[in-house]
Amino acid sequence: MGSLPPRIEQVNDNSPSRLEMLRFARRIAEQQLTQVDRWIAAEERREAERQHGIAARPPAPDWLIEHGLSGQDSMYVHTGDCWNAGKRSKGVTRDTALRALTEGGAPACPRCRPDTALGILEGLFRRCSAAVRSPTSTASAHVRGWWKSSASEASTWGDGVHQVMLGIARLHNLALTG
Repeated sequence: MGSLPPRIEQVNDNSPSRLEMLRFARRIAEQQLTQVDRWIAAEERREAERQHGIAARPPAPDWLIEHGLSGQDSMYVHTGDCWNAGKRSKGVTRDTALRALTEGGAPACPRCRPDTALGILEGLFRRCSAAVRSPTSTASAHVRGWWKSSASEASTWGDGVHQVMLGIARLHNLALTG
């Protein structure tokens, strides 16, 4: 057998020096650092825009009216921070919420109870209680009977006091209309 050809240790004798390789690594690191600086600047812009958006956001409404699918029927009246308000809720003024509850026939949300927050139930309770106690009231006997039966049933209802007060409000509205 013949002898093997000599083994080649290096293909290219003009390989870069260690100094050239370090300068190349520095250029790559500088490019990456420039890219990171751009990312930081973009993130700072986004954060500034977000903070500006938070500052420019209008305040949350104090009262909401949730509309039905038709967009015209009022489903519920909510307080502004109610967790149960749906996507079809619209911010309204205090007067509009009061009118919707007393004249519009929109029910109060059973979760946030805007009727209590607006003070509707307390005022109606005082007025209706005075009307029931009044001997000149033509409907006082009927209302007394209704009140006693409703109050006794209140313990069996899940939301008894609320239901009783709604009934009083309806009677009050009937008395106002004649």
